[in-house]
This record gives sequence, C-alpha cells and structure tokens, in this order.
Amino acid sequence: MTKIDLTIYTSKQFNSQDIAEKFVELLEKYNLVPEKLGTFEPLKVAYSPDTFIQLWTDESDGCYEEGVGMVGKAGILLAKSKNPPYHFGMTWWNCPNMPKINHIGFIFAIKTFRSFEKQIVNLFKELIVYLMLYMRTSLT
Repeated sequence: MTKIDLTIYTSKQFNSQDIAEKFVELLEKYNLVPEKLGTFEPLKVAYSPDTFIQLWTDESDGCYEEGVGMVGKAGILLAKSKNPPYHFGMTWWNCPNMPKINHIGFIFAIKTFRSFEKQIVNLFKELIVYLMLYMRTSLT
C-alpha cells in the first residue's frame, strides 16, 4: 500500500492539557476522530475525548542513562481510525543530557488522503499554527 506520512517534529515537549484539548477539537472539527487508542499495539481502548487527553498528557519514565538509571519523562499515544482509515502517533521525550526529537504524525493511504485531502490539510495547518503560537507564548 502506498502511503502518505505527515509528521511534525520538534524539540519541545507538547504533552500539555491545552494542546491535547486543541487536538481533540481539531479532530472533531474535521471528522477525523479515531476509534481506538493506546500506548502499544494492539490498540484496544475506545476513543473518548477524555481518554485521548488523559493518554496525551500521561507521563512515564523517560530514558535510561548508564550509571544513573531512569531519568526524565516520556509519553506516547497511538490511535487508529477505520473511517477514514488512518494511523496516528505521537511520542515525546524530556530526558536531561540527551537530545530529543518529539513528533506528532499521521499515516494515510494515498486513496484516503485524496478523499479527505481538504480536512487533513486544514487539520495539519491549524495544528502547526497552534503549536507554534502555543510554544512561543509558553516559553516566554
């Protein structure tokens, strides 16, 4: 299957309640709400806005550092939808003394992307603008 992968990369941590709520709002606005959620496959948790936000903001142990053990925090959220069919994932790391690349990404079959292109592109644009503004104001 040929696919399109749309991913936002950042070194900033993005697991805040505000970002999670905005993300849920955008998914609902563009009718791209997933059916299943989880932190590992197979995804078994039914979607609800509250569950999505809880998993988005959840923190677990971050990175293993030789001689120290576990340091920092990390988070992951996976989701999938059947209508339209797509997969979603986000991972963030907050580990001292280590480089981190955090990401939010979608994977669509090309056929799905073409059928829902306007919704997908608009969701992605709004998400990027929101993240840029949020991260700029939260850092000052």
